[in-house]
Amino acid sequence: MLPESFLNYRRLFYLKLSMGLLFVMLVAYGWHQAYPVPNGGSWLGYTLGGIGTVQILWLMWFGVRKRRYKSTLGSLQGWLSAHIWLGMLLIAVVTLHSGFQIGWNVHSLAYVLMLAVVFSGMYGVFAYLYYPQKMAANQGGLTPDVMVREILALEQECLILADGLGNELHQSLLETIESVPLGGNVWQQLTQAHYFPWLVRKRRAILQQVGVNIDENLYDPTLFLVAEKLGETTALEENRQLRRLLELLTRKNALLARLRRNIQYQAFLDIWLYAHIPLSFALLAALIVHIVTVFLYW
Repeated sequence: MLPESFLNYRRLFYLKLSMGLLFVMLVAYGWHQAYPVPNGGSWLGYTLGGIGTVQILWLMWFGVRKRRYKSTLGSLQGWLSAHIWLGMLLIAVVTLHSGFQIGWNVHSLAYVLMLAVVFSGMYGVFAYLYYPQKMAANQGGLTPDVMVREILALEQECLILADGLGNELHQSLLETIESVPLGGNVWQQLTQAHYFPWLVRKRRAILQQVGVNIDENLYDPTLFLVAEKLGETTALEENRQLRRLLELLTRKNALLARLRRNIQYQAFLDIWLYAHIPLSFALLAALIVHIVTVFLYW
């Protein structure tokens, strides 16, 4: 038996309720005879329109309810479950209300915005089920703060080691540390677009020659410089130090890759809210215009 969550709350109570309401609406729609065609101006159309309006307002109220920690109006988990299942039911309510009469007008704009709100919410459900698990697996028991501290410690060790291997290597390492891209704008967080994967593919053979395989889209100029120097040096001590530096840089870059991936997962987890909330208020505005327009020309 699955543990209770916001989806299967009270043995899928709100899913069953939504399916029951959908059945009743479909029966009413099939029985109702609207002239000349089903539309929002019939008694059933107005009834479904009223239900849809109340539903939208109630669904938007969830944003208030989840911030009222002392509320006794049901559990937050129950509210979330109802928000999800009754929110998806809204597609059927509004579609039947319109009588499938969709055109280029303000009424259809409200319909399109409603679909956008519901589908962005559905993505939100997927994100909250999928990405936390990915983040936990990616972190491997380490918090982002711990990863940052380990990266800083490795960088300090690398700088001490590079100090005895020539100014070029030390300067390259300093520049790399100072220019490490983390986060960035929303697009960069989602795509990791500033990690230069094409440069990695182009120069990966240099690392493979010294036994380093990179699966991540990382571009670390110092890593490639160390690999090149390893191919040129014949001094045993310098070779040992370069290999130690290569090992430290590889560990640092592996941690950086995990940290960046964590940022990417978090961005995918958060991005839907940047659409869902503004679209909800746009829907509310379009709904008011829709209602006012209908009653002006009623």
